[in-house]
Amino acid sequence: MDRDRHNEIAATRLHRKALIGWHIGSGSVATSYGIVQGFSTPPLLLLILLMTNDHRIIGDRVDSRSTNILGAVTTITIFAAAAGLVASWFL
Repeated sequence: MDRDRHNEIAATRLHRKALIGWHIGSGSVATSYGIVQGFSTPPLLLLILLMTNDHRIIGDRVDSRSTNILGAVTTITIFAAAAGLVASWFL
């Protein structure tokens, strides 16, 4: 067999093994990234809300009352979802 062909087959097998190997047990790398994103989103959203209501940062273009209410409800919901995720690990 030609050496280039052999290297091509080896690379294809290695690539396939790497893709399959990423699925560990019932979870996957994508699940891990989703969990990290789920925990980082609530504090970042809270930070965005605080920044968009700070006159020193935004000036006169601060959020309206309705936008603040919607943002607060969303932030509370996301914090509750993160807390529910943690609680589900212990149940």
